[in-house]
Amino acid sequence: MKIKFDFVTNSSSTSFIFTGINKIRKKDIKLRYRSFDYFKCISSKKQLMNYCKGGSCDWIEVIRGEPTEFKRLGRYKFERIKDALTQSPYVVYMNLDRDRHSKSHVIEIMLDLGYEVFHVESN
Repeated sequence: MKIKFDFVTNSSSTSFIFTGINKIRKKDIKLRYRSFDYFKCISSKKQLMNYCKGGSCDWIEVIRGEPTEFKRLGRYKFERIKDALTQSPYVVYMNLDRDRHSKSHVIEIMLDLGYEVFHVESN
């Protein structure tokens, strides 16, 4: 018998990072179930840092260019979104339950709204 000591989950999700020139809100995306785990439209590095930290960053974090804590996003996704912000004025980060939404459906909706796919990652 095997015993697993690390974190185990049966849920499957997909995270997306899209770039665009127009601000978008969660209600602008019409999905059948609307079961977003996360949805955030980000327009600045400071806004990204505050979202990632789960609160306001202090002046030292702003100068360093990254938060001291990564509560809502890991460092990897923080770096991807930061890279996307250098290419576009708006970046949408969303995490969806893959059992309820197909990747292609979400991508199709975002393309219709004028956004481009920057990064897709399945868990």
